[in-house]
Amino acid sequence: PFVGPEARASGLEPGGGRVRLKAEHLVLAGLVVLAVVLEQGVLPFVAWRGVKPDLTLILAVLAGLVFGSRAGATVGACAGLLQDLHLGRYLGLAATGHMAAGFLAGLAERRLFKENLWVPLLAGGLATVVNEGVTLLLLRLVGTRLAFGPALVRVVLPSALYNALLTPVLYWPFVRLNARLGRHPPAPAGD
Repeated sequence: PFVGPEARASGLEPGGGRVRLKAEHLVLAGLVVLAVVLEQGVLPFVAWRGVKPDLTLILAVLAGLVFGSRAGATVGACAGLLQDLHLGRYLGLAATGHMAAGFLAGLAERRLFKENLWVPLLAGGLATVVNEGVTLLLLRLVGTRLAFGPALVRVVLPSALYNALLTPVLYWPFVRLNARLGRHPPAPAGD
């Protein structure tokens, strides 16, 4: 059977739809684990007024910007689930928000000139607003009472600023790492 370039690039094999792990999958999984460890072990020491960068979310945004919506959503769901398992409160809470943010960041993958500093900066900030909005909505659905206004001012906006400033800093090392592994971002549409 015909296997298109997208299926080959994703590691799907003909015959049964088995997934073949590649070096970049293992490196990405390692980055997800490292992000969770840093978030829980190191970043609380650099928190500003209780707000710290969300490395797992930034990783989902980077995957989305570089490889598209599917990769952004997959990395977001996996990273968020690992974060949920570590925190142990509501399983799927971070996974859902991170998945939505990674997917939306991936929509820009073929449509925007990602080499422009503003693209990863805005993607990091907007993805944080999406993630936190999904989180607040889900918490509200399970009966947690939250004051939206104070949450917006004390958590969402400072987190968005923190992540917006950090995403461009991590963007180029992420692109270079993937290029080193032989996985180059797809060419822009029309090429």
